[in-house]
Amino acid sequence: MGGRRMGDVQAERTFIVGVIHAARVAPDMVEMAEERDFTEPRLRLIFRVARGLSMNGEPPDRMAVRRAMEEMGQLSPEDEKLLEPPRGVSEEVLIERACDAADRMCALSHGVSAPGLARVDLGAGAAKETGTGTPGAWPKPTWENRDLALDGFTTVVREEFQLRWLWPGWLARGALTLLASSPGEGKSAVALEVIRCVTGQSKTWPDGGFCGLSGLCGAPATPATQAAQETVILVETEAAEAIWRSRVAAWGIDTSRLRVFESKNGEMGMAPLQLEREEDLLALDCAVTKTHPALVVIDSLSGAHGGDENTAAMRSLMLKLARIARDSQAAILAVHHFRKARGAESNSAALDRLRGSSSIGQVARCVWAIDRPDPGDPRRRLVQVKNNLAPMPEAVGFTIGATGVSFGKAPKPTTQAESAAEFIRTLLAAAPLGAAEARRQCREVGYGDKTVWNATRILGIVKTRETQTGPWLWCLPEAERPRGTPTE
Repeated sequence: MGGRRMGDVQAERTFIVGVIHAARVAPDMVEMAEERDFTEPRLRLIFRVARGLSMNGEPPDRMAVRRAMEEMGQLSPEDEKLLEPPRGVSEEVLIERACDAADRMCALSHGVSAPGLARVDLGAGAAKETGTGTPGAWPKPTWENRDLALDGFTTVVREEFQLRWLWPGWLARGALTLLASSPGEGKSAVALEVIRCVTGQSKTWPDGGFCGLSGLCGAPATPATQAAQETVILVETEAAEAIWRSRVAAWGIDTSRLRVFESKNGEMGMAPLQLEREEDLLALDCAVTKTHPALVVIDSLSGAHGGDENTAAMRSLMLKLARIARDSQAAILAVHHFRKARGAESNSAALDRLRGSSSIGQVARCVWAIDRPDPGDPRRRLVQVKNNLAPMPEAVGFTIGATGVSFGKAPKPTTQAESAAEFIRTLLAAAPLGAAEARRQCREVGYGDKTVWNATRILGIVKTRETQTGPWLWCLPEAERPRGTPTE
C-alpha cells in the first residue's frame, strides 16, 4: 500500500467521523472497513476501538469511543478534535460521505475499483438497500473485494513468519506456549526464570543451552533491536504482586526490562486485565505493538478471564492470543492449571490433565507441565506434553530456593508403570513400532506384561495396523508426536 496519497488519509478521517457521529447506523457502518484499510495509525486505533465496542453490543458512538480510549490511556488532543461533533453537517450527509470514503479505502487497500457499496436509505421506514438499488438486508462484503485475497505462498507467508526460537525446542517466537501444573508446583517461579533468561541476566537456559545476552539463543542482535528484543511484558492476574515483588528483588531480576500494566483508577498494584473484554485485549495488543517485547508472560490464564473455561469462548480467547503472538513475533507464555486427578488416575504430567476446554491445549503450539515423579524427592520435573514445532526435548529437573530456581537432571518416575511409560515414549519417539517388538524390548529391560499394559494406558498409545490381517503397531498419541513423525 505504498502508493497511498495524502487525500487517502482524508478519506479515512471522513469514514471515522461518519462511524462515531452517525449513531443510528454506526454498528452497520463499522462492518464496511477493515483495519488494513487504514494507513494512519491513530485512525486505525480509533476504528479498532469502535469495532470492539460494536462486537460487544455497545453502539460505537463518540462518547463510548472517548471513554474506551481514556481507559486505555490512548486519548490524544488530536483525537479530542476528531471526536467533537461536526458543526452544520447533517447525519445524512455524514453517512453519505462515510460510504464514499469506504468505497475509496477499499479500492486502494485491495488495488481494485470499488464496487458500489451499500447505502442507508434515510427515507420512510429507514429501510436498507444495496448499491444497485435493490431493497434488502445490508449486504455482507464478498471475499473477492473485501476480506480475502488469493496470492502466492511466498508472497503471503513472508520472511518474518519463519520459525525462530527464544529457548530452542521449548519457547518459540510468534507462538503461544502453555505452562501448567497442579497448584503449588512452581509455575510462576519457572516463568520468572524464563524472564531472567530473556532479559539477558542468565547465560544458559534451564537445559544448559546457551541463551546469549540478547535473549535470542545466541542469534546476533543489532544495537537497534537488542533492547526491544529483551523487553518482557508481565500480565499478573492473581493479585500476587507481593510474591512477584519479593522474588524479583531476591532473585536480582533487571526490572528496567520488565513491563507491567498499571491501574489508573486508584486501585493498588498491577491492573487486573480481563482478556475476554475487548478493551483489555486491545490494551495488551497495543502494548505489544508499542514495546516489541521478546516475551509476554500471562500468570495466569484462568485469572485473565471471568468466563467458564469449558465453553467455546476459550477457543476464541486462545486464538486471539495466538494471533497477537504471530503478528508481533513475540513469544507468549500463559500459565495454566491442571484439573484434579480422577480416581486412581496418575498425577504424572499429561496433556489431558489441562483444566477446562480441550481447545486450550489445542491452540497452544507447545505445552509444558510440571509434576513430581517421586513424591519423596524435593525435585520437580519440567516436561513437555505437546510440541507441534520440534521433537520433544528431554525433561528438566529443578528445585526452588531463596535466590532462584536451580535446574538439573530430571527426577525419574518411581512406579513401574510410569517408568515403563517413559521407556515406551522413548521407543516410539522417532516412529511407530510393532507391538510385538515393543513388548520384547520392554521385557528385556525388566518390565512385565501387566506393567507394560498399564504404561500404554498412561501414555494413551494408539494401536493400529496397516492392513486388516497385518501386525499391530504402537504409536504415540497425535498430541505427543514430534512434527513429521509418521503414523503408520
